[in-house]
Amino acid sequence: MRGKPGGIYVLIGLLLIFVIVNVGLASWLLRPALVRRYVVQPGETLADIASRYNVHEQLIVQENNLRPGTPVHVGQVLSLPLPPLAPLLDWEIQLVGLAATALGVFISFWLSSLAGLLPEPLRGRVLAVSLAVSLVNYATVQASSVEVPAIITPQFALNCIKDGFAWSTSLPLLARVLGFGSPSA
Repeated sequence: MRGKPGGIYVLIGLLLIFVIVNVGLASWLLRPALVRRYVVQPGETLADIASRYNVHEQLIVQENNLRPGTPVHVGQVLSLPLPPLAPLLDWEIQLVGLAATALGVFISFWLSSLAGLLPEPLRGRVLAVSLAVSLVNYATVQASSVEVPAIITPQFALNCIKDGFAWSTSLPLLARVLGFGSPSA
């Protein structure tokens, strides 16, 4: 291990990706049906909402315990059943989430560099592995979500930054705890 000190970062990163994917897969298989909360807008009918989200009207009626033919009212909150991987198909939300996760990684990387947790010659490798671990975690969390946000909120973006920061900080810290990654390495 002394000949390739950066290998521990790759090894830890691969282990973290393995754990994230396995936990995410279990969560995805065990989670209840995926829904999106939707607030009925003025002039909308159940047929309009079903058409916009490519959901059969009958599924919305069943999901919300409505009687067939019952009109919806402005401000009424409906649960819309979605396909299993729907969170990953909403690109506007996903691009913001990925960018916020990457921002968290870069903040963590910058602070880890300032704190001396990263040896100079390994910084590029550690950044790449940290970014990979964080983005795999992001995709896994999104794929196993129970509810899809209808809009991008500051809380969603801050959670993505936090998660990117947390996962990418874990890589240099685990290497340090295991005795690798000292500045003299």
